[in-house]
Amino acid sequence: LIPLFPLEIQKINITLKKLKAMKDRGEITMPEIDNSYHSWQGYASHKNSHKTVIEMEKLYQKLFEEA
Repeated sequence: LIPLFPLEIQKINITLKKLKAMKDRGEITMPEIDNSYHSWQGYASHKNSHKTVIEMEKLYQKLFEEA
């Protein structure tokens, strides 16, 4: 298995933050964000990146938890 490259990890990190800003501006809905994130999660699950997926899940929860 080939692990995720650092730039791939950085890219999803930036993407999640951009999606959060778009959600706050009303440009994107939560189902669209969920679809995008879960698509990446499926891709990452085929790599040797269990810890990375867990860390990104924490970021996702932090950014998009509904209060």
